[in-house]
Amino acid sequence: MATRTFKIWRGNQDGGEFVSYETEITEGMVVLDAIHQIQSESANDMAVRWNCKAGKCGSCSAEVNGMPRLMCMTRMSDLPMDAPVTIEARVEAERMVRESQGFIASFIASARSLRWKIHMDARRNAAEVLGQVGPYEAAPELYQERRVMEIL
Repeated sequence: MATRTFKIWRGNQDGGEFVSYETEITEGMVVLDAIHQIQSESANDMAVRWNCKAGKCGSCSAEVNGMPRLMCMTRMSDLPMDAPVTIEARVEAERMVRESQGFIASFIASARSLRWKIHMDARRNAAEVLGQVGPYEAAPELYQERRVMEIL
């Protein structure tokens, strides 16, 4: 086990500062595990946003050492050992999402409807192919002639 130093941004949109914390790191830990450990050991008033811990939802996104990352997918072993780990919440990105929720909701709805249309078109095409299998198996020669005539 090694001790790592974390500099975590504490504050809100109006201001704040980096606060240093130290915690023990074990093999296989991700940044989110370390943050939860810091929260339980020395900063129980710290709010940590996370949901799935599988890299699917994006709610644990933060700037880790200045790079936007998911804390649940960033392994501690991938970060440099010689410098403190800096973590800054993506407050600006969250503010932009909050302010434009009407646009984002309509964008997500249109993306879902497009995905549904693509899915249904694929199902319809598959049903057409399956519907053509029966006649083809009964008389492949006639089916091939019919398809050639349809193409012409």
